[in-house]
Amino acid sequence: MRELAATVPVVSVTRRVAGGDSVYSDDWAGAAAATAHLISLGHARIAHMTATAYEGHEERRRSYAATMHNAGLTPEVVTADSYTQQAAERAAAVLLNRQDRPTAVFAHNDEMALGVREAAYAAGLSVPQDLSIVGYDNSRISQLHGIDLTSVDLQARELGRRSSGCVCSPFQPPSVDWRWLWHGSPWSYHPGDVRRNLDGIHV
Repeated sequence: MRELAATVPVVSVTRRVAGGDSVYSDDWAGAAAATAHLISLGHARIAHMTATAYEGHEERRRSYAATMHNAGLTPEVVTADSYTQQAAERAAAVLLNRQDRPTAVFAHNDEMALGVREAAYAAGLSVPQDLSIVGYDNSRISQLHGIDLTSVDLQARELGRRSSGCVCSPFQPPSVDWRWLWHGSPWSYHPGDVRRNLDGIHV
């Protein structure tokens, strides 16, 4: 990336990459907000649905575990074989059929959250009465009628806007200058749904 950035403007979006400029949201804060939200609802058995660890996908898991520990609760990380709805549904089918099943699940992304949701219905559970689910990204599918998934907003449009601004600007910010940029209130509440919107963007 360093070689490419020396000849043309390069910006990594959603991932912090050494050797170039990056625009990304704060996964630690987002995962902490999602976990704290579930704790505030009275949940003590909260699982985190994720998949095989690789660079750029560990911050949400670490933040979840830290938030659970700080609340005096035991984290439970469930690792599916991929970050897809189908993989999450298979992993959740085992998780939710246990006698000591969790009462809430924080999923790494919205697609995995929908997989957990399908597994819950297959197990005869009601959402959110029997199982609370929080996703991540606030993707379009999470907002479809009948789904209305509670989700941390990745602020994709804002990430895109700021990354294009970095590319187009003749004076790009230094790669080592990581700054908090807040836009309005960090929370947004929708009727009948607590949709956590994280507005913190790093540039």
